Amino acid sequence: MRCAWLLLIAATFVSGDYLSFTKMVSFGDAMSDAGNGAAVISKGAIPSVAYYRGRFSNGPTYNEVIARDLGIPLRSYAVGGATSSDAIAPGYLHHGNATLRVPGLDTQVATYVATSDVADVASTLITLWSGASDEAISDARTSGAAFADAQYDQWVVLAKTGARNLLAVVPPPQTPFLQDYGQRMQANAVVFRLEHGDARLVLYELPALIAGFLLAPASYGFAHGPDDVCCTACMGNAIVCDDPDAYLTWDSAGHPTARVHQLIGADAVAFIKTVF
Repeated sequence: MRCAWLLLIAATFVSGDYLSFTKMVSFGDAMSDAGNGAAVISKGAIPSVAYYRGRFSNGPTYNEVIARDLGIPLRSYAVGGATSSDAIAPGYLHHGNATLRVPGLDTQVATYVATSDVADVASTLITLWSGASDEAISDARTSGAAFADAQYDQWVVLAKTGARNLLAVVPPPQTPFLQDYGQRMQANAVVFRLEHGDARLVLYELPALIAGFLLAPASYGFAHGPDDVCCTACMGNAIVCDDPDAYLTWDSAGHPTARVHQLIGADAVAFIKTVF
């Protein structure tokens, strides 16, 4: 009975719906910060001039690649350092003696639903990617699953606001915390689809692509592994490598290069055209 009901839900969505997207809206942390997040909050201090126009990389972010390839405008609410939930553990940026609080995923979504941006929410592609900052900020008592549940709450908020096209990125399972986070996302997605059948939520499973980068970097054009960084002392007197595209990792914080963002974005676009 459940399978038949799920098939009925799936049948209400038509392949090729991505052609009707009018806009893309992104929530998350440094991976989705398109230059109007941390750079604005820190008045241009974070990230430094060694980074590309306020991104935490040396070029456009994955969500910018998606929006460009789909031919739709992007509005990013993401901020470097953001967590999945300010209610659990807010994120911060540090510059000199200053500590700057940044809006988490829940605050970003609350800001969005209070603006005129939601006027065309039903035809908007919404992306969410968080998790990495959660582990860095939280204490040992808070599990990855708890933060994933907080992201689930935002799926619900968006669905009740009228969102119909949600893409949530499952983070690479680099640690037990992120493994826990990703597994809870998968479980929560099942619940969400049962309770909010009028909204389409898809999980973009990043672990598979990242595994390819790590196991066979040369096949993607990378001459360096994840432990090699292109930019050293990026927040000070930066030293940048000669060929950033040959690197997976941009800085010592583990932010990926623009080449990685490009590959993720291109792969995500192919996925979007399959599921929307």
